[in-house]
Amino acid sequence: MSIDFNQTSGEWYTFDGKDLDVVLSTRVRLARNLANFPFPHKLDSDEAERVISIIFDAFNQLPDREKFQCIGVNSLEDLPLRILVEHGFLDSPNKTPSGLIISSDSVISATVNQVDHLRLVHFLAGFSPEAALTKLSELDKKLQNYIQFAASYDFGYLNSKVLDSGSGLKLSVRLFLPCLTLQNKIPELINQSFNLHYNLSAPFGSRGTSLLNPYLTTGSLGCYYELSTTSCSSESEIQNLASFSSYVQSFIVKERQERSECSKLYSSIFNNYILRSLSVARFSLFISIREAVEIISGIELGLCINRLKGITFPDLHALLFKIQTSNLDFVLANGHFKFDTDIEKSIELKKDRLRALIIQETLEHVDLIEE
Repeated sequence: MSIDFNQTSGEWYTFDGKDLDVVLSTRVRLARNLANFPFPHKLDSDEAERVISIIFDAFNQLPDREKFQCIGVNSLEDLPLRILVEHGFLDSPNKTPSGLIISSDSVISATVNQVDHLRLVHFLAGFSPEAALTKLSELDKKLQNYIQFAASYDFGYLNSKVLDSGSGLKLSVRLFLPCLTLQNKIPELINQSFNLHYNLSAPFGSRGTSLLNPYLTTGSLGCYYELSTTSCSSESEIQNLASFSSYVQSFIVKERQERSECSKLYSSIFNNYILRSLSVARFSLFISIREAVEIISGIELGLCINRLKGITFPDLHALLFKIQTSNLDFVLANGHFKFDTDIEKSIELKKDRLRALIIQETLEHVDLIEE
């Protein structure tokens, strides 16, 4: 089974979107299970294959079926599998026969027999949960013409995890919060989110000591965060969406307020971070993944406070995926590169060198805006 990664590796990251200076992307998920089948972790191989067949057949009967590519996950080789996990299309693979459906524009995807029989996902750039849920709900209704989902009058849709039962809706956004991080507001926001049944996490790991900005030593790497709902059972889809949207809006307002203050209070620190990020990007032969995330963060901050020009938010957000390990493995495997003899035998050095080249190409036209 082959996959055209030029068509399914994340074109939506390059799209424009709402509030891109704070919200990189929106992800909406609906969890569903077929009636009269055990949950995926209880399926035997024959039952699992039957579930895949039913769901693939349902997609193939849709009026716009040509938009979707159905993939048998267990037939994939290691590298394409890792890329799909890295891009958020798949969870870590399990032994149960499973499947994946991806739309031609990569905006909609669906997993089969992972945590649940079917998980429909819609990705959008920026903050647009209403638009994503509307399209996903339309697809869900179409599929119900061909599939009977397990549901209860009392509990709603029945899913493998108790907290996913009910609407089956999970909402999440990826956020850029450099000034809330600098002002040490993140611990308070983590606690507040937990009390409101949201989870605020670090998608790229914790920051630790920063080589690019020693004044930012805590929080998530690159000041990027993931905010997501934790329960589907307490509210309806509409209530859940309204509550989540309101809460995300509070993050947008707070971050922008802090930027206005911080750009005055910490102008030298900000300029240092931006200039260091640009300099390290342009003059390094090797860039590690942690350094790459920090560089992108520094450039994004410069864009947010109007200190840099020559690049867009979608360019930077797409770059966060281009510099990931599996994507570099794919580029190395499918390209013809000549490396210096002293790094030719080291796969890690070659990836760090390639990562530097990708960053330099993306930032080629970036320049400072004179104050």
